[in-house]
Amino acid sequence: MAEDLAKLVLRMEAQTAQYQRELEKSREKLNRVDRATKKMQENTSRRFALMEKGAGRLKAAVGAAVVAFATQRFAGWIKQSIDGADRANKFAQQVGVATETLTGLNLGLELSGTSSKAFETSLTRLNRSISDAAQGLATQKRAFNDLGVEVVDSRGKLRSTEEVLRDISDRFASMEDGARKTARAQELLGRSGAELIPFLNQGSDGLDAMIERSRALGLVWTQEGAAAAEAFNLRFLPAQTGGLLITSRSSFCPR
Repeated sequence: MAEDLAKLVLRMEAQTAQYQRELEKSREKLNRVDRATKKMQENTSRRFALMEKGAGRLKAAVGAAVVAFATQRFAGWIKQSIDGADRANKFAQQVGVATETLTGLNLGLELSGTSSKAFETSLTRLNRSISDAAQGLATQKRAFNDLGVEVVDSRGKLRSTEEVLRDISDRFASMEDGARKTARAQELLGRSGAELIPFLNQGSDGLDAMIERSRALGLVWTQEGAAAAEAFNLRFLPAQTGGLLITSRSSFCPR
């Protein structure tokens, strides 16, 4: 009996020792899992931190690119506007039309579906037609007479292209559209003349109203401002406009 009890005690001790060893193994496994979990959390946090940092850099880069693009576009618009004023100033001197009139009528040309290029071509042709009529060329003289438009003033001097254009516009405003009007337009203004009929049908009052509307919108260049634009191009070609902050197109040009 005593021997059986001793064997039972030894067996229980052995089982207890085995249980303790298994418990230690389980505890070690749990510790390893815990360490692995912490390491994974640390790696995940590190990756998220890198992602956030990269996103911040990307955001800054995109923002800088947008600002640079906007600045470049704005500078390009300023330069384009200055170039337009420069061309208008030169062309105004060539055909005898005020710079304010040329730049002020651009909006009206667009609204009537007429290109500024066609308008400039027609003004050049009208300038020549005035000279031809004054010299007695039959076609131009007959066309002006049909419209009742004089090409010389009371002192016998040639009238300006702008004055004659306004008279033609007034005649067209009261004249029925059709073959006669189209013929006169092409005879005096060239092949682009027919394209200008809707624009000229406004009459001189309509042209003045369009100039005033353009002036209110800041689209009109004065002769002084356009001359400054020309001087700017002559002085700073090729113009370096990148990064400039400009509050007024003409005020920033040299005088």
